[in-house]
Amino acid sequence: MPSVLNMKLYLPVPILLVILLSAAVTNQTAHATGDTLTIEKWLYTGPASFQNPVFHDQPALDGQVWAPRSFLEADTSPYSEWEPYDGMSVSLFYPDKLSWRVTDTADGWLIVNETEDTTSHRVLWAAAYITADRWLEADLTLESPSMLRVFLNGEPIVSKTTFSQDSETAAGRVSHTAALHRGTHLLLVKLVQPSGHAMQKDLLRVQVQAGEFTSALRTGTDPRRAILQRTISNAPRPAGVSISPDGTLAAVHVRQAHPPDGTSEAWIDILNISDGSLYRRLAGTMTVSGMQWLPEGRRFSYTHRGTDGTDLWVVDLDTGEKTRVLHGVDDFSGYRWGPDASWFLYGERQRHDPR
Repeated sequence: MPSVLNMKLYLPVPILLVILLSAAVTNQTAHATGDTLTIEKWLYTGPASFQNPVFHDQPALDGQVWAPRSFLEADTSPYSEWEPYDGMSVSLFYPDKLSWRVTDTADGWLIVNETEDTTSHRVLWAAAYITADRWLEADLTLESPSMLRVFLNGEPIVSKTTFSQDSETAAGRVSHTAALHRGTHLLLVKLVQPSGHAMQKDLLRVQVQAGEFTSALRTGTDPRRAILQRTISNAPRPAGVSISPDGTLAAVHVRQAHPPDGTSEAWIDILNISDGSLYRRLAGTMTVSGMQWLPEGRRFSYTHRGTDGTDLWVVDLDTGEKTRVLHGVDDFSGYRWGPDASWFLYGERQRHDPR
């Protein structure tokens, strides 16, 4: 445990603010009949194959027996961060190596290659971008013989847990009314087909209606979009950058505001300097600030202000250990490590009565 010297001082921390601006033109295609828009091109990936889990036929504590529809809720990736494009690899914890590819439709139906494998459960994904030229409410209608779960901009909106083997006559249908602001939105559909059944050829059809404003909608497979003011205002912003003593890692303190009330979320990204890849992300509900690398090792510190005052924490990236070295300091103003990390200084503000 490092020794502590308490001094009444202020220690300014330099802050680096970086704002990256970009703009692109979105290439969109769709087919409209009257006031109905049918999605004609999809980004498609899969299927990923799965076997039944161990003890799948035994009741759980709640008495329920496992069923293939459980795959609908088993998400191993935050869909809010997805932005697929043609040829992009899929980063999922699945045994299959998958990539996105553009697929046409026939009579509005997404057509996939049939497979003879009926021993595995199959999970597939289809994605399309919907662009609105104005704010509007759109009615989404999805037809598929598969079980499915639908996401709009990463948020689940509707699901269907029934499955039909006969895709031509018994495709189930679900609907949802979505408020779309001006801009481009990602529609993502996760589909599950249980084992024991051949893969349906006609997999999915989606139609969009917005009444007199349907002509203000376009769909396509290109994620590029125009940059709007709210995109810039709500984008994650670096609020501090520091380099590890060995020069291999950069710790970036990131903050992001969330509409409509402007509440913010903060997290720490540890990046490999050699290629900019993410080494580790430290996120949670705590508000963190004052990030500093310790003078030696692959350790860094940060402060957290709670109801009892400010705490100072040290994180060791090699061991994963997190240690609190200071607790409950009122009016905390800053800190600084000694050259060998065996001690540190911290400051407190003092308020004086002018009388």
